[in-house]
Amino acid sequence: MNVYQSACLSELADVAMARALRAPESVRKFWVAEAARLVALERLGCRATKVVSPPIPVPPLVSELSQPITLPAGTSGFACVVFRDEIVPWNFSAVDITHQIAAATRIRFVIDSPGGDAPLALEIIRATEGKEAETEIIAHAFSSAALLALAGSKRRMAAGAWMMIHPIQRAVMGAPQTLRHAADELDKMIAEAVIVFERAGIRRRLAKKWLTTNSDFYFSAEDAKRIGLVTEIYEPSKPI
Repeated sequence: MNVYQSACLSELADVAMARALRAPESVRKFWVAEAARLVALERLGCRATKVVSPPIPVPPLVSELSQPITLPAGTSGFACVVFRDEIVPWNFSAVDITHQIAAATRIRFVIDSPGGDAPLALEIIRATEGKEAETEIIAHAFSSAALLALAGSKRRMAAGAWMMIHPIQRAVMGAPQTLRHAADELDKMIAEAVIVFERAGIRRRLAKKWLTTNSDFYFSAEDAKRIGLVTEIYEPSKPI
């Protein structure tokens, strides 16, 4: 059974600042940025509610927040999911995330991720259908994380943040039949991803170019707003 353990993000930000004071110069900037990011997330209304099993006796440390943070839907029907680090099966279970989404009527995705597994991202996006969803890029939304960023009708992006879109890829080894099957599955994923782009208002032709050309396409917040990948740019909270 999954157990949800809460922690105050501002308290975790204090932990990050304490580590910054003790850390070597080479990593001090990381902990200062981590503290600022956690404060910004709390101001967005998110709280660190992490899926853990079995239960642990102490709140998670900042280093453990690389896994997605979920806020179970309450009486307001609102659920917030914070995606950090890679979107891969060993970082989190899509079943846990989709379960929380299913219980909500309003959803917010807060994203700072290099991406990861496209099938997992698409599974999460499917769970948002028919719900009021908004997304926010606070630093980076690369690869499959960019797909998640397109799931909202309202899509905000911090000034200075970046998006990156590239082809969906799979690493497969095996006999010709195995490779042909993998190629067919890849085509299906690309077709589903194109629909995600179209729902966000991006032309099919342009989406197919990004998802099939062997290249990485980077977008600043200004470029993303101009093209229609996001609907709003905001100034991020400054470090305290």
